[in-house]
Amino acid sequence: MRSSHLLLAAALLVVPSALWAQEAEHDDKVHMDATAAITAATEAMETAWNARDWVGTAAMYTEDAIVMPPMFEPLVGTEAITGFFSGTPEGWSLELTTAEVYAVAGAALEVGKWVMSTAEQGHVDHGSYMAAWMHTDDGWKMTRDIWNSSMTPPAAGN
Repeated sequence: MRSSHLLLAAALLVVPSALWAQEAEHDDKVHMDATAAITAATEAMETAWNARDWVGTAAMYTEDAIVMPPMFEPLVGTEAITGFFSGTPEGWSLELTTAEVYAVAGAALEVGKWVMSTAEQGHVDHGSYMAAWMHTDDGWKMTRDIWNSSMTPPAAGN
């Protein structure tokens, strides 16, 4: 009787451990897959933005996405996002660098840095961003996007 209890106790300890190990391995694979896909999507967005393809840039977002740029009210939906980006002055270029991606079950959070520059002025601005992504039937799409500037704003009256 005691040996069957010991066997049962051992099984109860081993089986969950094996399941947790499989789940952790699965989560690691999901995270690695999401990181690669989101990094590639961010690079595609940078390419579209630098080509002034505002429709292609906005296509990286879900239809109900919310973009929260500094010093603006939130923009809701791809039409508003397209309109906002299309106001970018000629000659400006954007560089995006993914620093981290945290992914769980079809959702991910990307953290990175951005740099804006022009051929004439060189460096214009830079800062950090955070984007929430969802895995959709069309691949990974941003559902929320917020960024800030790391530069000191000019003093009032200047």
